[in-house]
Amino acid sequence: MLLLVVGMGDAWAQTASIWDGATKYTTLAAAGITGAGTEASPYIIDNANKFVAFGYLVTNAYWKLTADIDLGGNEWPYSGNNAKTFKGHFDGQGHTVSGLYVYDNPTGLASFVGILEANGKIMNLGVISSYFEGSRVGGISGYTDGKSEIIDCYSDIIGKGDYIGGIVGQGSECKGISNCYSTSELTCTVDFLSAGGIVGEKNSTFPITNCYTTCSTILGLTFNSFESACEAGVSVERFASGEIAYKLNGSTSEGNFVWYQKIGEGGDAYPSLTKAKDNTVYYSPGYLCDGVTADGEMHYSNNGGRY
Repeated sequence: MLLLVVGMGDAWAQTASIWDGATKYTTLAAAGITGAGTEASPYIIDNANKFVAFGYLVTNAYWKLTADIDLGGNEWPYSGNNAKTFKGHFDGQGHTVSGLYVYDNPTGLASFVGILEANGKIMNLGVISSYFEGSRVGGISGYTDGKSEIIDCYSDIIGKGDYIGGIVGQGSECKGISNCYSTSELTCTVDFLSAGGIVGEKNSTFPITNCYTTCSTILGLTFNSFESACEAGVSVERFASGEIAYKLNGSTSEGNFVWYQKIGEGGDAYPSLTKAKDNTVYYSPGYLCDGVTADGEMHYSNNGGRY
């Protein structure tokens, strides 16, 4: 079944490798996937066919994405199989995957990765313009536990189901989610279950740190939970201002950071994981006309803190 999902478009407009909806492989070698699957030599995904091979074959190893991927609204094979738990490391390197379609899987899991566990890690990835429907629905992972973690990721999906979150549907004991945001459109279909802008349900051993969402809540159901420096209901204006990109970087423009955004007319509506010319976000306090007294406003720019 094909589905066209319209996402945030120009915010991440790059040329993507598009799957033809038919090509499948039974081995990594047949798909032409290079690398050894180790931290020093990860498996490389540089086109849509190799990405689909990752979805079908699911090797718990180190993976790196080197191109944007578009499945064209075709069914994503990974998410709906409990046997396909991901225990490896997936580094999106700032790229996006789009056009994923998950509906009516036997397990109910609907996400980029159905289950993330056992020290698994997903980082530097955007999942956009996709449709996920089921039980335990998330933009990045349907269910997360076992000391796994999700870092520096974002989602802009349409999701429908129960235990549904913009990043994770349901989470238990793990390292948690940090420096992520979601602008996803989510619908909970069961009254006594839950939808949250970042996580649908979690327990006290699942931390959420420095995350942001346009949804009205960070969490749906929660048991003795805690969140640090997280915000729900963030307006599109605040996203466009550069404030959230700056905060996702730990409120700094120095050292190692991964979030970028072109601010101002013709700029980016939302933070990106792609570095480009003049898209580092700086912060500078504003001053009144005397040049001494702070005006109490927050100012963000791409020109070294000047505005």
